[in-house]
Amino acid sequence: MNGDSAKDNSVKDIWNGVPMWVKAIALVGFPVVVALYFMGQSAGVVPSIQQSTHEVLVQHVELTKVRQAQAEKVIDRFTVGIRVLCENAARTDGERNNCRNIQ
Repeated sequence: MNGDSAKDNSVKDIWNGVPMWVKAIALVGFPVVVALYFMGQSAGVVPSIQQSTHEVLVQHVELTKVRQAQAEKVIDRFTVGIRVLCENAARTDGERNNCRNIQ
């Protein structure tokens, strides 16, 4: 029991001389901040991490689709260029037919 009373005395010593408003903030401050954060998030004042992550992912997917389409156009142009170079370099009809099979 003496150990418990010594522990109680040390806790009382920490709060000794501390104004009541500081004690109140220390007691309810963290839960109030957490509650205000979630209230602000549901009201739209504080941005939702999940919503902003979703928006970034949607933008990334759209940009990836655009880049993919651009890459396919470039590949098509290179393929045509290679086919033309191959046909110009071909000496026989068989070689030219092989060049037309380049895809």
